[in-house]
Amino acid sequence: VPATVDAADPGALWGYGAYQAVARLAPGATPEQALAELRSHEEEVRLANPLWTPNAGMWDEAQVVSLQAARGQWVRGPLLILLGAVGVVLLVVCANVANLLLSRGLARSRDLAVRSALGAGRGRLAAEQLLEAGVLAVAGSAVGLLLASVGISALRPLLPPELPGVEQIGLDARAIGVTAGLALVTAMLAGALPALRSARRAPASSLRESGRSGSAGRGRRRTTRGLVAAQMAAAVVLVVSAGLLARSLAALNRVDPGFDVEGRVTARVHLAPGLPGDAEARAIVMEELQQALAADPALGSVALASTIPFGSEDEFVATFIEGVTDDPNSLPVARHHRVSPEFFDVTGIELVRGRGFTSADRVGTPLVAVIDEAFADTHYGGEDPIGRIVRYPWRGAPDMEIIGVASSTRHGDLSGERDPTYYTPMAQMGFGLLQHAVVVADVGAGDGAGPAVRGQAGRAPAGRGPVATAAETSAALGAVMRRVRDLDSRMAVSELLTYEDRLAASLVGTRLMALLLLLFAGTALVLGCVGVYGVAAFSVRERLREIGVRMAMGASADGIRRDVLREGLMMALPGGALGLLIAAFATRALEGLLFGVARFDAVTFVAVPLVLAVAALLAVYVPAMRATRVDPAIVLRGEG
Repeated sequence: VPATVDAADPGALWGYGAYQAVARLAPGATPEQALAELRSHEEEVRLANPLWTPNAGMWDEAQVVSLQAARGQWVRGPLLILLGAVGVVLLVVCANVANLLLSRGLARSRDLAVRSALGAGRGRLAAEQLLEAGVLAVAGSAVGLLLASVGISALRPLLPPELPGVEQIGLDARAIGVTAGLALVTAMLAGALPALRSARRAPASSLRESGRSGSAGRGRRRTTRGLVAAQMAAAVVLVVSAGLLARSLAALNRVDPGFDVEGRVTARVHLAPGLPGDAEARAIVMEELQQALAADPALGSVALASTIPFGSEDEFVATFIEGVTDDPNSLPVARHHRVSPEFFDVTGIELVRGRGFTSADRVGTPLVAVIDEAFADTHYGGEDPIGRIVRYPWRGAPDMEIIGVASSTRHGDLSGERDPTYYTPMAQMGFGLLQHAVVVADVGAGDGAGPAVRGQAGRAPAGRGPVATAAETSAALGAVMRRVRDLDSRMAVSELLTYEDRLAASLVGTRLMALLLLLFAGTALVLGCVGVYGVAAFSVRERLREIGVRMAMGASADGIRRDVLREGLMMALPGGALGLLIAAFATRALEGLLFGVARFDAVTFVAVPLVLAVAALLAVYVPAMRATRVDPAIVLRGEG
């Protein structure tokens, strides 16, 4: 609907923060020039405020940014982290494939040496190995694209709807083209090492060494061990990052929001157009709405509010605090909720001192307010705030007496601070410019305990209200829609959500990041273990003669098994140690996403090496068991 400004009342919109500015730059203009011009008008706008005079420099933090940057600024950091994780997995793949191709090339060294001695050019032999790597890349890419299509379909419902371009996420020609290009480059990088190695080796040298154990030499062992260490280091970095995010998500899930969540449903009711503008008329409409909803058997207690914690909108008000604020032009800002008398009862927000609102707090009676503990601690310290006066910021605003102190709640972000907040009776102040009411209702009859007072009745654990079944919750949401329609068909209802859904929505970004990083970390760890397995299996194959001789001389199967397991661990653990060192620096990028857990979380940094050791042991277990089944007689006859 059109936004209108009454020229006769230029102060009507001062302090109202629901509008955002979008502008088209003039031809040839830059954002810096636009910002300079904006700030050039600051003084005339500042002095034109009919309610109070803001301090100079009110636009010091103003910015002019592109609309695209503004839409994506909150996801840019997490997406870069995920892009980095994908790159790390790609590097693990390159190292893994290179190692396996190198082992395969060494196993074929005699064949390649014979072909070279018969006249095959080194370039042709190297090109053949690169071609084999390319075939692997094509086959792997085809399977990968199929898995990507399935994975995107599974992940799309988990993506936050406010993610810019979320509807465009999917496989298209560009995505397939980039994937094909990366697969080709990956194949060439992975196949280059064994191809160059085989091209540099003289045929006579390969033929002489192919019949002896350890023919690849120390250089080959250093190369394969180095590649395995690189894989495990990269995997450890991702596992540590995913572990930190998972622990952070667990800490967020344990946070007390400060109000009851379970068994509460919420909805936004958009008031009918043409509603009378005076506060008393609007109060009557709100009472009728509240009574209509409370009369439904699917709902218990019902409360109305202008805004609620974890709602889609917030209201901040500059507040004059008598005896605390001296400069009327430099006032502290607090969150503000206009609520019905039932609000504290329905939400389970505790009243620490004083009283809440009653039906007697309406138009024509002295104005009252309830502040929260954060407000009291910030502005009154240890003094008793009951009976003190606060006022709205405009000149001539009436006094509001503080009649109670409520416990603090979190708003919109479980990791955020408990901001100073105060509540006023909806019936006294009406809705002002707002054209909606937020409904909060419990499901069924509720517990009937009323708002708890600390030190008396006590309160149920945070977030634990009446437990409702899915059917009861669905019936309650349907009851809100039905009752509003019956009361006035011109009213509209949106955001029909349980309070649990609202809190879950606030965690969707962290949950998605943790899920994807766990997926990437698991992939990297599995690939690293495949690399350990491949190198261990090849090592056992190379050492068959040595193992046969040792067993013929009386070595026990347990001893052989321990040696192979020890060799596998010595390949993986140095890479793990390097990965922990890198993770200590790399996790700095996650600091802004962590809550309740430090970058150098001891649990994570101790658990990851244990996971790595177990994974490495499992990877090398099969080659170790195969080594113990060697028949010395058969091996020794075959070797010589």
